[in-house]
Order: sequence, then C-alpha cells, then structure tokens
Amino acid sequence: MTEEFREKFVENLRNALLKKYGKIPSYTLIANEFNLRASRCNPISPETAKRWLTGVSVPELHRLAVLCQVLNVQSEYFIPVGNDDLS
Repeated sequence: MTEEFREKFVENLRNALLKKYGKIPSYTLIANEFNLRASRCNPISPETAKRWLTGVSVPELHRLAVLCQVLNVQSEYFIPVGNDDLS
C-alpha cells in the first residue's frame, strides 16, 4: 500500500465524515457508530478510528465494508476499481 493511497484514503474519509456530520466527529463517535454496525467483525476502539483518520493505518476490507455502511458510500469511494495500490 503506497503513501499516496493512504493520503487519498484519509482525504476521502474526512470528506465523507464532513458530508454526513457537517464536521469531523470525535474518534469515540466514529468508533461507536462503527461498532453499532459491526456484527461480522470485532469492534474498533477510538484509537483505531484515530489511526484511520491520521493515515497511520487503513481498515481491512471487512472493516471497510462496515465503514462504508456508516458513511453511506460505496467501497469504490475509498478503493477505485482497478486500483493496484493495495498490493
């Protein structure tokens, strides 16, 4: 995964949060919203939300699917079709 991909992920995540909430919500709120929908994966901590928002890490695909549900976006919003940066 390239640095450019991480930066674009953070940019898209911030934009989606702004669109949904009108601001960047707290890490705790992001984690709580995620955990309400995370029936097929382990819950996340506010620290995990912080790591995603700061580009330290990006969610695994199964968690990305939940994040997309929270933000009402398609997975292509974060991972364009045909993107080779995941390898």
